[in-house]
Amino acid sequence: MSEDIKQQIPASNLEIYGIIYVIEVAVRELIIEKLSALHGPRWHMEAIPGGSGGQRDGKEVLSMLEKYKRGERSAKSTPWSENVLHHPIYYLDFPELAIIFERKNNWSAFQDIFARKEIVINTLRELEPIRNKIAHNRKASRADLKIVTGAYEKLSAAIGKRKMAELAGRCTNAEELPAQLLALSREADQAHERCVRCQPVESLASWNATSKQWWFETEYLGRDVRPIENYFNTLEGYAQLPRTRGTGHVIERWLKEEMLEAKYEGAKETFVALLEDFTDD
Repeated sequence: MSEDIKQQIPASNLEIYGIIYVIEVAVRELIIEKLSALHGPRWHMEAIPGGSGGQRDGKEVLSMLEKYKRGERSAKSTPWSENVLHHPIYYLDFPELAIIFERKNNWSAFQDIFARKEIVINTLRELEPIRNKIAHNRKASRADLKIVTGAYEKLSAAIGKRKMAELAGRCTNAEELPAQLLALSREADQAHERCVRCQPVESLASWNATSKQWWFETEYLGRDVRPIENYFNTLEGYAQLPRTRGTGHVIERWLKEEMLEAKYEGAKETFVALLEDFTDD
C-alpha cells in the first residue's frame, strides 16, 4: 500500500483492520487445528455449525459446506477475479465462529487453552460490531481501537503470542489441489501399467498423502470421489498379494475378480472431470 493511500485512511481504521485480521485468521486456524485433532481432518463434514445450529438464510439453515458452496459459486461467477480455494471455515460468517466454541462436542478441544468458554465467546462477540464498522468503511474511534487491542492481548495471552502469529500466517487453502490431483492421476496410471504386467506396486505415495487431505471428499470437490477411492483401495489389496514362483496365474485371477480394469476406468473418468473443474483453461 502506498503512503498516499495510507494517508487517506483514518489511522484507527487501518490499525484495527490489521489487528482484526490477525485475530480472525488465528481463530479460524485454531479451530481447524483443534477440531482436526479431535474429529479428524474432515471435521467440517459434521456440518458445524449447520443443522439446527446453523445460520438462517431466510427460512433455510445453512451448514458450513453449504455456505462454502454458495461462496464458491459466487467466486466462480466473477471470472475477472482469481479465486483461491479455501477451507470451508473461511466461508463462515464471523459470528458463527463463536457458535463453534459453544457446541458441547467441540469445547473439549479448546478447554486446555481457554479456562472458560466465556473468555473466547464474549471476546469474539465484543469484536463483531467493530469488525462490521471496519468492513463497511465507517470511521472507527480510538475507543474501538482500545477494545480491539485488548481483545488481541486477551486471546494472545491464552493462545501464546508466538502461536498466535503462527496461526495467523497459515490461512488454510487448497492452492496445490490441481497439482496434487494431477500427481494422483499419474500415480493411478503408473500403478495400472504395473498391474497389467502383474508387477508389484510398492508405493502409493500420492494416494497416501491426498487421501488424508481435508479437501479430498465429495462435498468439497463437488464430484463423487468414490471411484478413485475404490480403485486405490483395490491397489492396496493388490500390493498385499503373495509373490512367489508360480503365483502369476493367482494374481491374474485376482485382478479379474476384483474388476481392476473397470475400477481404473471409473477413476480415470473422475480424474478427467476433476481436473477440468480445478485447472485453469
